[in-house]
Amino acid sequence: MRALLALMIAASGCGGGAADDAGADAAVGPRDAGRPDTGVLDAGVPDAAAADAGPADAGVLDAGQRDAGVDAGAPDAFVPAPIAERDGPGAAVASSPVSPACLERTYGGPGYEQFQDLAVLADGALLGGTTTATLGSYLDAWLIRLDATGDVVWSRAIGAAYRDGFQAVRVASDGDLLAAGFSQVGDGRDGGQSAALLVRIAPSTGLLRWSRRLMPRDAFARAVDVLETASGELRVVVNETEGPSGSWDVAVWRATAEGTTLGVREIDLGAIDEVCAATEMSDGGLLLVGRSFDTFVDDEDTFFALRLDADLREVWRRTYGTNGIGWSAAGERPCGVVRLDGDAAAIATTDRTDPFAQSRRVLVIAADGSPIRDRVHHVAGDHRVQSIARAADGQLVVIGPRIDGSLDFEADRVDDAGDVRWTASYGGADWDLPRSLERVADGSFLVAGETYSLRPDSQGWVLRLTDAGAFTCAW
Repeated sequence: MRALLALMIAASGCGGGAADDAGADAAVGPRDAGRPDTGVLDAGVPDAAAADAGPADAGVLDAGQRDAGVDAGAPDAFVPAPIAERDGPGAAVASSPVSPACLERTYGGPGYEQFQDLAVLADGALLGGTTTATLGSYLDAWLIRLDATGDVVWSRAIGAAYRDGFQAVRVASDGDLLAAGFSQVGDGRDGGQSAALLVRIAPSTGLLRWSRRLMPRDAFARAVDVLETASGELRVVVNETEGPSGSWDVAVWRATAEGTTLGVREIDLGAIDEVCAATEMSDGGLLLVGRSFDTFVDDEDTFFALRLDADLREVWRRTYGTNGIGWSAAGERPCGVVRLDGDAAAIATTDRTDPFAQSRRVLVIAADGSPIRDRVHHVAGDHRVQSIARAADGQLVVIGPRIDGSLDFEADRVDDAGDVRWTASYGGADWDLPRSLERVADGSFLVAGETYSLRPDSQGWVLRLTDAGAFTCAW
């Protein structure tokens, strides 16, 4: 049964099940808060609401506009010593039972709705993901803005390709909303292609200011994250492939605040490379974390961190052993990274010991990439990683699913010594898959993902987790 669940999750790039909010908070339809945007995001054609006066991006860059890539040179090879302690002494573990329906809020349905990322606003939250399309396409990119009580302010479905979705949402320095993801034409089995997608949204109405697509190569490109520099430049981290069996590389797409492309920095780390998380560093550079492997038949992949300076030149590159976890084994985010003081960083990923035992690994590295602490928690059972955030006191909170007959939400509080201080769990439906968390002003956390009981219907799903590891109905 557990193997079947793992296979089903691996195929869950699209799928889900109906989850019914039995409390006073009724499920909200994805488009009942306003007119959805219906324009096709053609490459280079901005939305009608676009505010920029410059020419639209052509979508495919001339070869002369690309950077040559990462300077040649072998990465620093580092395989950590065997971990002596797994789940440090005195780790307190607490479990929250299934609680009143007000603890979780669900959005959308019937159909396939799910949240990939969230951003905390001063008066609520922005959530981005995928929703069932209405214009003959398969899936649309989906944004919902919530107020401080969790109610919908507006909801927008964007795109009319075969499949569109948002992977990351952020708040720009001027208060506008940014969302990055993908726009796919064709399902990949018929030669379809996918472009990286970037949109800028008016915060009060949810209307598009502009939309851009970029396909640096001839096959697939998907945006993983979007970050804004101090000067207002946008940097979109993209995974790209060339051909069905060609190389998989990483790229950073640079654009102005108005959406005009400044260039693309392509980075070739090996035969197959993918980034699953990124964060901005104090000098305006980036830290990218992900995996590299030689062939798709390899059971193990090498986990890496790549540091780029403000000009996107390589500062250092390190590998940290293998984790052997399939890219989509627990959804779209099998790792997370958060910057710590002094440009140190904490990386969370899934560590597989055998097909039915997967644990959460938390690696803390110094500013030069050297390891400070490397710990693995939950060595028995199937515990996976989706995201990581920093608590108000500087400690870490790591979230992911636990698979044990069903799929439940789990969160670990990891202290400065690397020990788990508490583990909070929640299972409101057959499957509750968390994907992202962010800390809010009072020190608690919002968690977003998807929930479903019977495939193929699912709903966007939000929980509020206190700093003490409890779930609360208070918004």
